Amino acid sequence: MATISRSNLGKLHEKISVKLEKSDYLPSFEKSLKEYGRKANIPGFRKGMVPAKKVGDQLTLTLKEAFEEKEREWIISDLGLDKNDPAAADKYFNIVLTKVGILEKRELNEEFFEQLYPGKEVKTTEAFRGKIKEEIQAYWDGQATNQLHDQLYHELLDNTKMEFPEAFLKNWLKTQGENPKTDEDVEADYPKFNTQLKWTLISEKIVNENNIQVDPQDLRSFAKNQLFSYMGGANLADDQPWVNDYVSPVCQSPGDCYDAQYH
Repeated sequence: MATISRSNLGKLHEKISVKLEKSDYLPSFEKSLKEYGRKANIPGFRKGMVPAKKVGDQLTLTLKEAFEEKEREWIISDLGLDKNDPAAADKYFNIVLTKVGILEKRELNEEFFEQLYPGKEVKTTEAFRGKIKEEIQAYWDGQATNQLHDQLYHELLDNTKMEFPEAFLKNWLKTQGENPKTDEDVEADYPKFNTQLKWTLISEKIVNENNIQVDPQDLRSFAKNQLFSYMGGANLADDQPWVNDYVSPVCQSPGDCYDAQYH
């Protein structure tokens, strides 16, 4: 219960002190919080299912109860469940709230630009938007290149007729490696082996007939671009030590990067 005390600070001044206990405000606070949770409409949550809780609180619910279908699908996938299984959305989960915070939009200033594009001298909003456009353009250029490579690969592979000594190759596959393979293993592995062999012969013929030369720096650039594409096209400085640690082993010999690109 709240207590109020008064003390004199002088002939014309008094000090009034109010001391509150947790029980004085917590019940009304929790009531208001629950009322907000029932009325709040936040994207991603069903109306009335916003977890208006405090740190340390726990709640048990199903994904179907808590999330809209669009968000629920990728949450189910992230949890390692089958998104095509209707029962996945009905599974119960115990949630422990460990942190409460609010996301605020960053001010578009030089400090923010430098964090996103270190050393790129991005100082204005216009330059910032230009960098974003460059990244988007680079991403779709890469997607277009990959699509072209895929179409060329299948066009050449599917429409080039080659005959291989199947029995000989299967017998050869059976004896490769430390442990001999069974007939079942060979039958399972042969289609992939046949495809790789065929593409190797096609690509090597193209390289030789057109005198295609690949510079070591081209290989390193390719490996870096592949790495950055795996990371979602994030803006990364390509001179960072960990980038070179990745690229160097991959490109120890021309065949390594060549195989990575065409196989």
